[in-house]
Amino acid sequence: MRHPVTLLSALLFAALVVVPTRPAHAAEVVLPVDIGVGPAAHWVTGPIGDEFAYHPGIKLSVAAVLDNAMIRKLIHRVPPKYQAQALQMQEFRYSPSIFIPDSLVISPGIGHSGMYGVTWEPWSLSVALARAQTNLDISLGAILTYAFLHSDTQAFSTLHFLRPGIAASLKWEVPVTDRFLFSLGWASQLYIPQKLQGPYLEMGGFDDASIWHVGQAFLMLHWRFDYAANL
Repeated sequence: MRHPVTLLSALLFAALVVVPTRPAHAAEVVLPVDIGVGPAAHWVTGPIGDEFAYHPGIKLSVAAVLDNAMIRKLIHRVPPKYQAQALQMQEFRYSPSIFIPDSLVISPGIGHSGMYGVTWEPWSLSVALARAQTNLDISLGAILTYAFLHSDTQAFSTLHFLRPGIAASLKWEVPVTDRFLFSLGWASQLYIPQKLQGPYLEMGGFDDASIWHVGQAFLMLHWRFDYAANL
């Protein structure tokens, strides 16, 4: 969501736009789709971060982008009581993020530890801080991460990390052309703590004996192309 409207109206609008109508009423609509990819660096709070500062990875994003003109074209699909709110939205983005990872960690090990992992962000809410020639957004999302870590230190030898959490992100997006953009930002991923050693399901503490925070810096390149969908 690119505009501070109510969450309820945004979710209703997303459902009406994304879920196809019955074939008898379906019509072809051309939607701009934004695909973003770029390098990311991950820092794990605690001894893992002390051993090797940043674990490299990849940041990903796929989203259909509806501007205000497209929203007005589809406004008949929105319940009348929400149409006024929908018309105020300058931009709406829908991402099938439950299927597409938010990021990957690919770090075979430089120094004493290595890390391979994947993070999904199935739900997020964004608020625009600035809208001019560039876009500045802050967002909060629910995440799920699995990672395999290995180390040759006394802190641990191998670890399967699997935890839900929340991610707070700040992203600055700069359009270069109508079809090409770049963005950079920072995300703090906060998890239910998992101990480096001990029972797998036992909750750890917010200390160096657990993984509970991963910081992520990223730079992404975005390309936009037209996609014909039956809505």
